[in-house]
Amino acid sequence: MARRSIASRPRLGSVLLASALFAGPVVMQASLVDPARAQVGPGGIQLNADVQYGVADGQPLLMDVHLPSGGGTSRPALELIHGGGFVGGDKADMRGVARYFASNGYVCFSIDYRFAPNYPYPAAVNDARAAVEFVRTNAPEFGVDASRIGALGTSAGGTIAASIGAGSGALTGESRVVAVASWSGALDMVKVIEERPKSTRRQLSAYALGTNTGDPAASPAKLERASPITYLTRDDPPMFIANAKDELMPLDQAEDFVAKLKNLGIDYQLLTPALGHGLEYAAEAEPPTLAFLNRHLRGASTSPPTAAPVPSGPPAVAAPSGRRSNTTLLIAVIGGGLLLVGGLVVGPLISRRRRQRSASRY
Repeated sequence: MARRSIASRPRLGSVLLASALFAGPVVMQASLVDPARAQVGPGGIQLNADVQYGVADGQPLLMDVHLPSGGGTSRPALELIHGGGFVGGDKADMRGVARYFASNGYVCFSIDYRFAPNYPYPAAVNDARAAVEFVRTNAPEFGVDASRIGALGTSAGGTIAASIGAGSGALTGESRVVAVASWSGALDMVKVIEERPKSTRRQLSAYALGTNTGDPAASPAKLERASPITYLTRDDPPMFIANAKDELMPLDQAEDFVAKLKNLGIDYQLLTPALGHGLEYAAEAEPPTLAFLNRHLRGASTSPPTAAPVPSGPPAVAAPSGRRSNTTLLIAVIGGGLLLVGGLVVGPLISRRRRQRSASRY
């Protein structure tokens, strides 16, 4: 199938701007985090459900906010984007992933977004970018460092997350992200429909064409327009890409995406589980994704944090170094010796004074 040249491809900014004209203003709330309404789960993670981050075409856009225990004022943030073939799913689908990353110090924002075919591309991408802007604008209330916001999506959410990254440009603007993780996203829709025409036809038609009955293979230009690979440039953020060797998304389309990241000089990591799609391999993907995000988000602050971020993972009991152990032992020995000498010298003096006082009384 013929592919259009990069020079002739539409830039994401103009596409998003056109769609954003139909979106309503962001709705500000008196209190975004209400401890009285929050649910506290395992590990002290606080869930604030149904926080409204915007309005689009008259419908509210909601997110679930997962706050790590221990508080903080300069924590990294992670936007979570659920899957569902662009036509379904719910922000609650990401609660397991949210708990994992919140337990490792991330403030997690799991979002809902508009579905195709009623709202085809780029509506969902616009919603996800609006959520990033909302978090950055309200960072102090969430205890978030506004310069350390990333995005993670699975399946359709992985496509949307990669689209946010590919549209970040030089990381300017309120909807920029510093790092992206995409698990089983459709990154090159032309290649996906070539290799998985039956299983992906309805979803990609709904998302790229705005209809459940169209033939996406007959509209390669629209597939390219909705594909994150179309918009990659050398100033895009680092990306973690996961794609199983045997799954709904062809592995070679993820490999092509990673090859382009490499050619552009963008830091990346590719994970290829044996089986599964999206959340199905979450247990395998979470640790390396966390390590990748830690590398880019925990060190991405443009100013010194006002409070230390919550440590990644459960606190480990580390064996003290030899020098520290010897120093501690020496201090203990000296302190004990001083106490012993003090007791030998001061003790008899105190006893003598007591005997003198007793003799004077009687």
